[in-house]
Amino acid sequence: MPRSGRTLSSLCGVFRALHDRFFGTGLLRSEQGSELVEFALAFMILMYLVLGIASFSIALSSTQMVAHVAQEGARYAAARGADRSTPCSSTVVYACVAAASDVQNYVYRLEVGPVSNSNTTVTTTWPGTTPRCNSSCSACVPTNSRGCYVKVAVTYSFNNALPFLPKSFSNFQTASLQVIQ
Repeated sequence: MPRSGRTLSSLCGVFRALHDRFFGTGLLRSEQGSELVEFALAFMILMYLVLGIASFSIALSSTQMVAHVAQEGARYAAARGADRSTPCSSTVVYACVAAASDVQNYVYRLEVGPVSNSNTTVTTTWPGTTPRCNSSCSACVPTNSRGCYVKVAVTYSFNNALPFLPKSFSNFQTASLQVIQ
C-alpha cells in the first residue's frame, strides 16, 4: 500500500475511534445527569407558578382590605357630622366633627392586612345629598349635616413581587357611602 493510503487509513481510524468515543457509546450519548437538568427546569416553572398563586392571593386579599378600610372610614365620618361641637383634631375622640384629614388619618391608623399607607390614597367628600334625593339636588346645608351622605374613596396601588411582570400592575379602588347619623 502506498504511504498516503496508510496515512489516510490511520486518520480514518483515529476519527472512527473519536466518533465512537463521543457519539457511539461515549459521552454525548450518555443520559447521565439529564434528570438533574429536567428537575431544575421543572422546579423553576413550578416555583414561578406557586409564587404566582401566592401573589394573586395577596392581591385578592388587598382588594378585600381596601373595601374594608373604605367602609370603616365612612363609618368614622358618618358618626362625626356637623352637629358636633369640637373638631376631631382636638383631644375629643367621639363627639367631634370629622374633616377629610381626620378620616384619612383614621384610615391610615387601621393598618390592616397587606395594604400599606405609602400606596394608599383616601378621599373623603360630602356630596350634600340625602338618601331621598338624586345627585343633582343639594338638600344638605351644611353638606356634612345629619341625614346626608358622606363618601370615602380609597385607592391602593398593588405592587407585584414576581419578576417578569410589571411592578405596579393594578390599582384597586373602592368607595363607601354612608348616611351621617
